[in-house]
Amino acid sequence: MIVKDVKLLARMHAEACHCEFCEESPAVQLHHIKAKGIGGGSCLDVSFNLIMLCVECHAKAHDGAIPKSVLWGIAAEREVRRLLRQPKEGERE
Repeated sequence: MIVKDVKLLARMHAEACHCEFCEESPAVQLHHIKAKGIGGGSCLDVSFNLIMLCVECHAKAHDGAIPKSVLWGIAAEREVRRLLRQPKEGERE
């Protein structure tokens, strides 16, 4: 699916050096954990609803072979790590 937020898409691609599930394949695709087609539209284009997966894991996620709870957990851990790396408001880097 397409993500209209160009900055978010660029950040996701820049930070993904491999599949976030199998951690092996460097060729990744963007996957919406909660599908946009269920009525959420572009409001689901947020980092905690996105995960970078290789072709094989992406197919497994669509087939339900990888539980959404596992994907949510991976995305949540990634976002917590990213937030912890950011300086607090008013602090220098």
